[in-house]
Amino acid sequence: MNQLQEDDENLELPAAFKAFSLSVQFMFMANYTVILPTSHDYVASLGGGGWFAGTVVAASLGSGLLTIPMVGCLFGKSYKPALFILLACCAVGNALYGLGQMVQSFWMLLAGQVVRGFMWGGCGRTLPQHVAYNCIGKKLRSAWTATSGNVGFLGMGMGPVFAAAISKVNFSVGLLQVDEFTNPGWFFCVFWLLLLAALIFIPEPPRPFAVKVQNNDVSSGSVKPNGQILWSLSTMAIASAAVAAWETSAAVVTQKYFTWSLLTSSLFIGLVFLSSTLGGEGVKLLVRKRELREADVITVSLVAMVLSSTLLYWYLPTAAGKERRLGNEITYSIGSIVMLNAANVGRSYSNSLAMRASASVSNRMKDWAVGAQAFFMMLGRSLGALCGMGIATMPGGANEAAGFMTCISALMLAFLLIPELFADSAMPSKSTAMLNPSSMETKKHELFSDFNFW
Repeated sequence: MNQLQEDDENLELPAAFKAFSLSVQFMFMANYTVILPTSHDYVASLGGGGWFAGTVVAASLGSGLLTIPMVGCLFGKSYKPALFILLACCAVGNALYGLGQMVQSFWMLLAGQVVRGFMWGGCGRTLPQHVAYNCIGKKLRSAWTATSGNVGFLGMGMGPVFAAAISKVNFSVGLLQVDEFTNPGWFFCVFWLLLLAALIFIPEPPRPFAVKVQNNDVSSGSVKPNGQILWSLSTMAIASAAVAAWETSAAVVTQKYFTWSLLTSSLFIGLVFLSSTLGGEGVKLLVRKRELREADVITVSLVAMVLSSTLLYWYLPTAAGKERRLGNEITYSIGSIVMLNAANVGRSYSNSLAMRASASVSNRMKDWAVGAQAFFMMLGRSLGALCGMGIATMPGGANEAAGFMTCISALMLAFLLIPELFADSAMPSKSTAMLNPSSMETKKHELFSDFNFW
């Protein structure tokens, strides 16, 4: 069978594998956020502090950084073996998290999170991009990237909702206690086992756009990332860090400062994430209809992140009465919605732009970017989660956490004031240009017009 050409632009991912892949994205991110409303109290009940609680949350993503270099061998000929290992790790990790209370050790929580997230970098986070450039026509790749990102955000929104729904489940079996602290682990352990069984019936998708690069093939091209690629990846990391900092600090701020109940706090966090999912889908339709430039969308999202973060500060004295605190709660809620919507959009389109910029350089650059986007995103989320919860639990932590989000968002905007940052990207690599000058010139014109900020 002849390999399909790249101009088959509208080829879609097979429905069964598409649904399964999106389900994995949804479940993992829901699993990530389901512990946010209770993780700080769970760790505290076992003798740990706020920074250790942040480490527990961050570990579910941070450990996955170790497996990102394994993408090539994990996805060599089939996706299913790697997915099987991922699902098994998630099930075991959740069981360990649920056992933490029985063994009375916060280290068990950390171990469970490390095991759960270990394969996410090499398989889960990189899967959508690897699928996009091997199984999907190029006209649908940006939409697929945005959809997988929005489904992940939907999962993050539903995680706290799941936490609220199961918060009242409380029973014991011998020494095993199932309560608001441990039931997220047992709840998701069952779900991962069900997905593991379903994987058996999911057919492997074809890879019509897979490129076989010989060792001596000059078409492999450069693997040196240019300024545009690095800026896009860094923006993705910053947006991910801002999301993680908000989600971990919001659980502390709403329960400790606003004195909201666990149920109210969980529903609030979930609704904010759900609003960002709807907002992301709305922006995707707007970009497609108006043919907006991705770089402009990213820039606007960064500006919105900076402005909305100013609404997250605790402006009233700590001793202010409940009536006076209501104004602060309203501004915090509005700022949270705008911040998460902007961060979701910025993260999705900086990811898409980084991949498109890399593909325009060379095939090797594109393959490098598959792992790099996962590394930058997971690193940002891990550091954001650690700092968000650690800072929020400190005295005056509400303002410190908001300040952290303001600073990192403003940092990426500051780089746009340096046109020289993108000067090295004005031309394609020599070897690639020699192979197909007219094609590369067209790609260069389409891509680099996105960066006319000035």
